[in-house]
Amino acid sequence: MSGTNLIPDASVPHRGTIINAVDPSKQEMITRRRGKLVFCVDDDHNIRQIVKHCLTDAGYPVLVCRDGPTCLALLARYEPRLVLLDMEMPDMDGVQTMVEMRRRFPDRKTKVLFLTGRRTFGDVMLAREHGADDYIIKPFTRGSLIRRLDHWALAPTTAL
Repeated sequence: MSGTNLIPDASVPHRGTIINAVDPSKQEMITRRRGKLVFCVDDDHNIRQIVKHCLTDAGYPVLVCRDGPTCLALLARYEPRLVLLDMEMPDMDGVQTMVEMRRRFPDRKTKVLFLTGRRTFGDVMLAREHGADDYIIKPFTRGSLIRRLDHWALAPTTAL
């Protein structure tokens, strides 16, 4: 393809990101996203894969898991900038996972965004009352997901 360069993504050796050579701002944005680890916690394998591919292609490093206990175990080893949580999961739901995460790691500045099909006002209020930073309803578009993550992940650390 003329006008494009394949720039390998160091965190995922088998994938790359196509950057339009005439738009250096895209490459700059990908570089800014590289250090911002995101967890995607969802019991639906397809959603985990879609989110992982969308975010990886945008430059974010991503870890995925299927439930709250696994997320909490990973949080003992990694400090993500953002955690995307589904509301309904086995063992622990998203709110329980977030509450336990905040209890175990009170000094972390990790932002929690719900990414869920639950769309009632009560669901949104429940998540917010327990400390959610944002609430994204499925289905979502790649662009809207990236914009919301950029808003939270690329904010200056002092503002977090």
